[in-house]
Amino acid sequence: MGFSYQARALPKPGMEKMVEVAMQAFAEWVQTQPGLLHIHQLKDLDSGELVGISFWDRKEDCERALALSAGAPEAAAKQRAIAEALQGPLVTRSYDVIWQREPRST
Repeated sequence: MGFSYQARALPKPGMEKMVEVAMQAFAEWVQTQPGLLHIHQLKDLDSGELVGISFWDRKEDCERALALSAGAPEAAAKQRAIAEALQGPLVTRSYDVIWQREPRST
């Protein structure tokens, strides 16, 4: 039915905008990748934690996009900069989509 990938990041104080911009840049790039259905960036109102959630046709589509992203020439420097801006490690999770509901039409 589909696949979802989630990345959670808690920025250090003063680094929130930098991490938001980095996540948004990744979202802009990944939206060109085959199989992506939706991508969302959320911010926890209490903790300030940032959450990126993407939905894909297939797990393989997501894995291919992540591998391409990690293999980009500037990827290592970007990953180091983001890691230094976080209070802890980036936490990722993968999910099989077992059902979905579309909004009702009015």
